[in-house]
Amino acid sequence: MLTDNNMNCLGVAVMQSNNNNFTIDAALVKDVVPEVMPVQDQLGSCDLVRPHLILDKSHQFTITNTADQPVRIFRIDNLTGKPKYESAATGFDHGYGTLAEGESYTSDIWYGNRRFMVTDTRLNCLSVGVLDNDVANFTIDAAIVAAAAAPEIIPAANTIGSCDLMEKHLTGPFEADFSFTNTSATPVRVYRVDNETGTLSESFGFKTLQQGETYTSAKTWKWFGHRRAAITDTSGQCLGVAVMTEKNELNDYQITDDLTGGTAPVDTDGDGVIDTLDAFPFDATE
Repeated sequence: MLTDNNMNCLGVAVMQSNNNNFTIDAALVKDVVPEVMPVQDQLGSCDLVRPHLILDKSHQFTITNTADQPVRIFRIDNLTGKPKYESAATGFDHGYGTLAEGESYTSDIWYGNRRFMVTDTRLNCLSVGVLDNDVANFTIDAAIVAAAAAPEIIPAANTIGSCDLMEKHLTGPFEADFSFTNTSATPVRVYRVDNETGTLSESFGFKTLQQGETYTSAKTWKWFGHRRAAITDTSGQCLGVAVMTEKNELNDYQITDDLTGGTAPVDTDGDGVIDTLDAFPFDATE
């Protein structure tokens, strides 16, 4: 197989028993768009978030954040071209982590030509570094973070936040217990938010909760910490998003009429039977 630098197939040669002479002509490579690689010690465009070929020897690099806001660093998978969103951990144990103002990360074990992505706290790409030199020193400055989005406002523990939280996010590095109880008069669904796309996870499915019903990890399984759950109406319209921030405590959410916009059933006489089902709604003795 003949490929461009991003391993996109351009053509395939089939070997015969003899006389295997092949010509690569202009027509075969006419659609190849050469990448614009950054110069030594400079970060490049987010267009470089692509599959790429790596060397079989390591290169050394240091990256320093001189900007006044934190950034995250992610290794880009050389085969898929996707950032490796492995965990919400802030250290660099898996080849990624967070750099606050003034902090640096140094490594001499990454293979040559590997790429890393610099993102804001919402995982939006700001720039890409390429390890195509034996030694490199990269700097994240104010110009690189100028386009960074404002940090998200994560709701307090056990509080359902706004639908603006349906965004890409990191999960882990712990497992979380959770419970969702629908105390409203309106049936709702609980969806997992896909952490790589920020959309409802159709593949994971959803749980429908009628009034008084509970969905809990005690009867199913735990989710990774920092996962997000979207509470929707029965048509999939988002009502709010919960973020599972608690590691050693239950992430306990109450879905109320304030969230659903519904009205709580009325029990005028207080006999435990709502008026619509009570033949004598004003007489508790009947």
